[in-house]
Amino acid sequence: MSRTSINLVYKKFSESLQQFFPFENEPIIVVATSGGSDSLALCLLMNQWITQKSGKLISLTVDHGLRPDSTEEALKVNDWLTKQGIEHHILTWSSEKPATDIQNKARIARYHLLERWCAERQILHLALGHHADDQAETVLQRLLHGSGPIGLQGIQACSYRPFGRILRPLLGFSKQELLDYLRTQNQPWVTDPSNLNQKFERIKVRGILPRLENMTTTPFPFNQTAEKCQEFATISTEVMTEFFTEFVHLSPFGYLKIDRYAFLQQLPALQTLVLSHCLQAIGSHPYPFSSKQLSGVITKIHPQQNTTMGGCLIVLKSREIWIVREPRNLPSSVKIKEREVYWDNRFLLKAPEELIGAHIVPHDPHLAAVPSYVRRTLPLIIKQNGDYISFDNKTEGISWQLRLKNKLLP
Repeated sequence: MSRTSINLVYKKFSESLQQFFPFENEPIIVVATSGGSDSLALCLLMNQWITQKSGKLISLTVDHGLRPDSTEEALKVNDWLTKQGIEHHILTWSSEKPATDIQNKARIARYHLLERWCAERQILHLALGHHADDQAETVLQRLLHGSGPIGLQGIQACSYRPFGRILRPLLGFSKQELLDYLRTQNQPWVTDPSNLNQKFERIKVRGILPRLENMTTTPFPFNQTAEKCQEFATISTEVMTEFFTEFVHLSPFGYLKIDRYAFLQQLPALQTLVLSHCLQAIGSHPYPFSSKQLSGVITKIHPQQNTTMGGCLIVLKSREIWIVREPRNLPSSVKIKEREVYWDNRFLLKAPEELIGAHIVPHDPHLAAVPSYVRRTLPLIIKQNGDYISFDNKTEGISWQLRLKNKLLP
């Protein structure tokens, strides 16, 4: 790759970042850098861009501890980046490692560590290195699972999270472009052996794509499918937002009420979208549910049969559908380590300094305003001396704020 080609890569990268504007003056951006070629290319390109903006780049590497060499590789990344003047930190996944569904659980843990680090420092932008090949694999994988237009949107260039937003500026770059760019920078990278492990579904899908290249004259056809589905999703999001605004009520006690008559009047496609968003918001489920799963729930709404799904209890009233957190899925005990604590991904506790060290547990307060299956999903603070503060206690300096709107609305 010539100097001209390098400049064209950077120009393309700068133009890609335009979709995420505006940034604040002197922006701070975190890049998740595993040490693989994709994230390292992103880190170097972002460093060049942010230097010109008088901003600051911070790189984070998550050490999952799943392979013997993971810590050594993280330290290698640290050495590479600090020599270039890039601030770098290693985050360690110290929890017990799973025996099954390893890739998915590791990915969830990685996002949790990265987002929490950003939230604690009030950093709004987290950039990830997904590229065009990743997008093609994602769309094909979902297609093979029978996903509809929403699932076939693939990876979003920008997604909003409680801490801020996740940016993916490399979705227009091929893997080969990034490899060529790193070679011209004389930048080595780490190769994860799990990327060659055929027992993982994504790796099997990756092997299918080259065999499809001779069957189409369109470069990255799956990426174009994703773009078209994203256009469809924009329209469906507007319709769904109107429905939520008019017919869905968020209770301060952490559950949802849907106008049953209005819900049943909608087309099945909109019903499944609405129900999936509600279940994800209350049950903190990371992914949308399948149409088949949701259709099974919707068929029970007509004869008024209560059911459960995704960590939620679905209660059918004469005029409403209630989506309530299922008590058996609540965290048993959460220690208060800071003055602000999220509990069950629904409530934010703001508490005085003296409550640090106390614990939050599920509790059934004496509230006549809501039924027992709602009361059992509310939090109770147990102080270190054994005293407790109930959810309905308006003690000065303590407040419970419901934090679901950003998860509920599309």
